[in-house]
Formats: sequence, structure tokens, C-alpha cells
Amino acid sequence: MNIQGNNNSVGGLLMSGNDLNLSEGNTQEKDDLTKLYTRYAARERILERLLKNADEQGVLLLIDLDDFCRINQQYGQTYADSVLKQVGSQIHTNFMVKDIVARMAFDIFLVYCPELSDTGKVEKLIRRLKDRLEKYIQLRDESVIRFSAGAAVFPKDGGDLDTLYAHADSALWTAKRHGKNRLYFYDGEQTDADYRGQTYRKVSEQDKLMITGDQSVTRINRELFDFCFDVLCREKNLQQALYLVFEEVCRYFGFDRCILREYDTLALIMRVTNKWVREDDGDDASVIETFGTADLSAESKAPDYYLIQNGHSRYKDYTEEFSKLSRIPFSCIVFPLWEGEVMRFAITYEIWEKRSFTEAEIFTLRSITKMLSSFILRFQTKTELENEYRIGRMAMEAQKIDYFVSNLHTREIYYLSPSMRETYKDLPKDIKCYEAMFRRDTPCENCPMEACGPDMEENTVEYYDIDEDNSYTITATRIHDTGFEDDFIICKSDVTSYLQRVKGIDRLTGVMSYEKFRMEALRLLKRKKKGFVLVFLGIQDFARINDEYGYVTGDEVLKALAQMIQRDLSEGDLFCRVKGDDFIIIMNSCPAETISRRVHYYTGELTMHFRRSYAGITINCFGGIYAISPEETDINRSIDKAMKARNMAKLNFYETSGIYVYTREFETRENEKEAMNRIMKDALENGGFCVYFQSKVDITTGKISGAEALVRLKDKDGKLVPPGKFVPLAEETGMIVEIDQFVYEETFRLIHKWLQEGKKVPVISVNLSRLHLMDDQLPEHMEALCDVYDLRPEQIELEITESVFFQDADRLIDMIKRLKAVGFVISMDDFGAGYSTLNFMKSLPVDIIKIDGGFFMKNKMDDKNKAVISAIMQLSNNLHFKTVSEGVETDEQVEFIKEQGGKYVQGYYFYKPMPPEEFEGLLEEKRKGGACL
Repeated sequence: MNIQGNNNSVGGLLMSGNDLNLSEGNTQEKDDLTKLYTRYAARERILERLLKNADEQGVLLLIDLDDFCRINQQYGQTYADSVLKQVGSQIHTNFMVKDIVARMAFDIFLVYCPELSDTGKVEKLIRRLKDRLEKYIQLRDESVIRFSAGAAVFPKDGGDLDTLYAHADSALWTAKRHGKNRLYFYDGEQTDADYRGQTYRKVSEQDKLMITGDQSVTRINRELFDFCFDVLCREKNLQQALYLVFEEVCRYFGFDRCILREYDTLALIMRVTNKWVREDDGDDASVIETFGTADLSAESKAPDYYLIQNGHSRYKDYTEEFSKLSRIPFSCIVFPLWEGEVMRFAITYEIWEKRSFTEAEIFTLRSITKMLSSFILRFQTKTELENEYRIGRMAMEAQKIDYFVSNLHTREIYYLSPSMRETYKDLPKDIKCYEAMFRRDTPCENCPMEACGPDMEENTVEYYDIDEDNSYTITATRIHDTGFEDDFIICKSDVTSYLQRVKGIDRLTGVMSYEKFRMEALRLLKRKKKGFVLVFLGIQDFARINDEYGYVTGDEVLKALAQMIQRDLSEGDLFCRVKGDDFIIIMNSCPAETISRRVHYYTGELTMHFRRSYAGITINCFGGIYAISPEETDINRSIDKAMKARNMAKLNFYETSGIYVYTREFETRENEKEAMNRIMKDALENGGFCVYFQSKVDITTGKISGAEALVRLKDKDGKLVPPGKFVPLAEETGMIVEIDQFVYEETFRLIHKWLQEGKKVPVISVNLSRLHLMDDQLPEHMEALCDVYDLRPEQIELEITESVFFQDADRLIDMIKRLKAVGFVISMDDFGAGYSTLNFMKSLPVDIIKIDGGFFMKNKMDDKNKAVISAIMQLSNNLHFKTVSEGVETDEQVEFIKEQGGKYVQGYYFYKPMPPEEFEGLLEEKRKGGACL
């Protein structure tokens, strides 16, 4: 049967033969606890993979934690959940990015590994997972997590997903039956008629809330149980219902007292919230509450119940506490509910005389307690929500915060808070929010709903009402589950009186505070419809001034700069200190050159003044400029744009002379970067990245001596995006780590594939980013990746860009030595690009020097370039480094390299980067011609 067969194949997914279909139930994407895929999402992804790659082999693994119920029973659900989160994380990181990892139910996980059928590799992955769980997860009793696993290979063990899953489940059941803590492959001998499936039982329990495997249920006193249930359902007052239940239970079993204690999260004690007693027990309830301060965590070792006989439990002595009671119980049985080691509530049954409890009594009491707990917890949750709502509403009304509900697309008002109903009486139906609130004909320019993107839950803006001369803070919070898209609750707070009360003065410098500045600037932009200039200033390396000369000196520098700027202000200008060395000025429009001269003046004056006390000090000011048009009123956006310009001035201080102007071209580049960021994220999720290979050639023989794996990005039309457009941005945002990880896995996979097919594959190099080099686990990770794909580290070359050595060089050199110790070939990329000295070469722990392609960019090489290349090659030869010349494009360049004793080149002269299938064909062609390796 092929995967597009009938409804019982892939589309039906998983266990239909056992009346359990994993396409049913919750359709959410990620499991709330582990953040792995849910079984529904796993179904969708495996189905999609199989439909796209019908001829591809793969392995379906089912992993079941052995005896995990013991952890749940012994330490409680909260602790068990924390362990499951750790286990899920380790399983996820143990497998490849392309693998599909899901939590099926309780303690069962699923992994589908496409492009994998080798049982030896599967065993290796399982061994590595066992090692990781033993190494990284230590249980409280110092035991380790163990698991059983069942595996089935597609399509050998099942040509459709139902069959594949059933056979993996069969293998898991066999592994459990043969002693646990092992991996078992489906061998065709198990039959579905022999078993109900290991995962079937647990997933059924989760979906159908089944109680299985405990025959003690027959020993529940049904009459008593039914009475308690009827009372709880009938009585509207829960406290009255609990009292009636406690009375009936105590009279039935002959108990003298029943006490319900609940944890008070504010007072941090166990409060007595309900009790029944056969006879007067004085003030014992208040006395018992004092016991809540005692450490009860020892009792969490017995999570279901514990006994106290004559003042002693198995884990704790209560004689001192009991001595304070009017009526001292001899025998007690306590049924607690734990959250970790904190008792959420407890029901205690007490007898004045010595009394033992039968197994049937305990089981009945435990069953009744579980029923009571569901009612109590539901009541607690309801009460907490009601209190939270009431208090929240009182707080909003006390602070006079008006709120209403509207929609981004219609702008109609669907609900008004009580205070707003008083203010806005008799509003016509379908009135728009901007019409009702601010008497406008068009939506507000800085509407908080507009700026709240699809991934944002909340957005706050400031609004100045020019007619009323009032300032407002308006917050839009997205509302879910209303049945409509983009519904928001809008909170509108009048902050005019607050702004008038606060001084709005920065305590250090005496200038306007940032909060006051924003409100005053907003008022200025609203009232004066003309252009302004906003300048965002800073001090280069201000942290260094604090470090070298002390914070007192740093503060003096800030105060001096503030005073100089304050003296230069014209009437109507606004100036504030944001924080640290950040200052903002808003002034009437003027040329950027005027502002630049003023900033350079500050630099000169500050440096000259402070050098009288600190001879070596240099104070460089820099700034970003944004011209505000007469139509703009959103001060926050203007500040953001000036800050972006300031950051560019800081990053390119010497190229920009410390001043950068925000222009349309800059804004276009920023928008392009944001768009490219989205493209890269989408490519990572949907397979938009691919790997190309550029060959390295031995120019003395013409043979291919190696190749470099290069990442390529395809746009939505399938066209390649130039690396210069996305690689620098990926490095800036940190996304390069995920991209590199894809390149490593894809490259290693292809090398393994070619070797399996009998091809001769030269050493392939991959690039290591600085972020990867900062990972202490990098050597182990790369070695493990080789292990997964049956590669030797000697078959892989790791390229490291020269520039990374000049920050924290000692640490990076140590990392490279560790990589070399594993066996990887190490090369320094872009050597001579502007950072290194030839003298630095002798301390490099590398095997290969790759001469930067910039030396070969011009078709005709000049004498300076030739001299540098010659020196690098000569010194490399003396230090026994192999050299590779990058970017070679002409006959002249090849001949020059030969003359200097160079042997290996990489560039368009021989081969451009090519997709894997072309590179594979090239290897085959060269092999036949004897020009490979």
C-alpha cells in the first residue's frame, strides 16, 4: 500500500486498529509542558513529509520512560512535570533539526527520523540519549531516568503511517515485556492480536480519563461514595456540602473529627477552613493553624496519605504540637494535595483512641478525597478569579482608568467601562472609537491598535488632546477567544495632573527628565505644525571612562555636557537626559552641518576641561539626527529613528565623524533588513536554505583537493539571494547559529550519502561563526554530529575567520586546540583582510591559511598585493602551513601563485559554487578522469 492509499493509511494516522486516532483531540501545535509538538502536530508533519518524499526511508521511534509513575507518586505531579520538561529538552536536542519530536501522552515521546534506516545509527542515537539523560538529569533519590524504545522502519515495517506506528508500538511493548531499559526493533513476529499497545493504553488514559490496572476500585463503598457525590452536586454552598460529607464519613467509620486545611498564600500557613467534630474540642481550630508554620515537606515522601499514631508519623514527630490541643487524637490519617514540597490542602480524619485502618477503608477515603479535591480546587480557582476580577475592577475604577473594547478593523465600540458609561452617555450605535473619544473624523495617527503587530499582545502610546490641553496614556491589549480577529481592550488614562505634579527633573544633571520630555515634545508637535530636528547624543566608550577614572568622574562629565547643551538652547527647544550618557534635544529645523559643528565643539571643550585633571582622557561626543516633518506627531517613532541614526554614528564613529543623519535611504535599508529577517526565519522553518559547494583545486595537478560548503538562500520565487544580503544580518541577529547548524547537518548528511554510494569525497570545509566558537560544548557537539553520520573528524575542515581572533584571543585559541585534538582540520579564513600581522601567524593553532580573496579582486595585481601574498606564502611554508588562495579569477593570478610556491586555489577561475547534484557529478567526472583527490 502506498502512502496515498486510503483512509486507513497516512491520513488516518496512528493506531486506528486500536480505536485510537491521533488526529483526534486537541489540535494545538505545541505541548504546553515540554514545548515539543503535540501528537496532532506530529501527525501533520510526518504526513506532509511522507507525501512529499514517498520513496524516502525513515525510522519511527516511540520512547516510554520506565517506572515514571514512581516519580509521580513519590514526589508529586509538580516535580514529575519538571522532570518531563528536562527529558523533553534532552530528547529534542539529541536528534537532528529535521527530525520530528513530539510528546504523545504522559511519559511517552515520539521521534520520526527521515532519511534514516540504518539500525546501527538508531542504536547509536538511543545510546547517546541514555548517556545524556544519565548525565544531565539527576533525580532526588540520585537514581537516573531510564527508558524503553520501540522502532519501526518506513517503508519496510509499514507502508502507511497507521501500520508503521502500530509496529513501533508493538516493538515498544516487546521491549517493556523483556525487561525494560532497552531498544527493540519491529521484527515482524509480533502481532497486533497479542497486545493492546504500550502507547495505546497511556494515550487512551489521557484522552478518555480511564482508570486502569487497579482492581482496588471494587473495594470502594459505593453507597458512601454516591452519597458524597450527590451532596457535592446538590448543595450550592460548598462549605455546607463539605460539612455534610465530613459528618457522614466520620459517622460511617466511627471517626471523632475531620479537619480541612487549605494553604493561605499570603500568610503562608495552613488555615482551617472546614471541620466536623463529634463533641466540643474547644479552640483547637486556631491552635491547629499554628501547625502550618511547621515544616511539612518531610511528609511529601508519602504523597497519597500518611498516618500519625500517638503523635508520630513515619517522617515527623508531632507530640509537641499535639500537646497544645484540647482533644488529642491518638490515630490520624491525612490525605494531602502537594505542589512540590508545599501542601496545597489536607483532609485529616482523627480518632481519640488507638485505631488501625484497613486497606479498603484507606482506598475508600482516598477515592472520596480525590473527588473532594476536584470540587475544592474548582471552587478555589473560581473564587480566585472572582476576587481577581473584583479587585482589578476596583483598582481600575479607583485610579479612574477608563477602558473600552474595540476592533482594529471596524473601530466600533463594543463595551464601555462603568466610569466611561457615565462620561459618554447616549452614544449612538456603531460610533467609531476616535469619534467618541477624541471628536476626530479619522483614526488617530498613533492608534495603539495599529502599532500592535500580529505577534504583539500589548502596545502603549501617549496622546495629547490639543482641544482639552490634556495628556493621556493609552494601552491596547489584544483579546483572544472572542470569535473575532483583532479585538482589543483599550485603557485610557488621563495623566495630565500627574505630569503637572511631578518635577520632571533628572536628579543627576538637573535637566528635564525623559518622561517629562516625551509629554512636552508631544504637545509641541501637536500645537506647532512645523518641522523640527531631533538629536540623540551620546559619549563614545563612556563605560571606559567610568572604569578607568571612576563613576564620580563619569558623573561630572555628564553634568558638564548637560550644562553646555543647556546654555546653547534657543527659546522653545527641549532637552533631556534619557539615561546613562544618552541625551535628546528637539529644536527648530537647522542644517546637519550646524549640529555637527556644535557636537564637535562639545567634544573639544569637554576633553580640554577634563585633561587638566586627567592627562590621558579623551571625550568624544556623537549623535544621530532625525528631521521631523510638520505632519508627524508620534514622538516615540521620531526618537526611535534618531536612536537608530545614533547607533550608526557609534558603530561607524570615524567614518561618520560622529554624526549620522536618518535619511529615506537609511529607512529603506532598515526596512529591507526587517524584510530579510522575516525571509530568513521563514526559510529556516520551511526549507528555504540550501548548501552549495565550491571546489578547491591543486594547480600543480588539476585535481580537486577539497571543497567549501556555502549556505545559499532561495526567495519565494526560487531565486538565490546574494550571501552579502543575508549573512551579515544573520550574524548581527544571532540567527547565524541556526543557519550554521543546518549547514553542518546537511553537509555531513551529503558526505555520508556519497561515501555510502562508493564515491571518493575530498575534505569538505564548513565555516564556524564567532557565536559557535563561544559555545563551550562545540567540540563535543561537532564530534557527536560526525558520530551520527559515521564520519571521521579528519574528513571535515573547520574554517574560522581571521577577525574572530582579536577578541578574547586566548579563549578562542584554546577552543581551536580542543577541536584539533578531536581530529578536525582547522583553517584560518580571509587571512590578511586587515587585522593580522605576519608575526601573529606563529602562534596560530591552525593547519591551513586561506589568503583573503580581496588580494585578487582586481584583474591585474599591483606590486603591494604581490608583496603581501609572497610574504604570507613564504612564512606559511616556513611554519608548515598549507595555503589556499581564495577568489582567483585570472591566468595571471594562477601563474603568480605557482611562482610563489602556492599549490591550492579556490575561485571562479576553476569553479563557481554549485548545488550538491552538480558537485556530485563533478566528483564522478573527475574520478573517471583521475583528477580527483
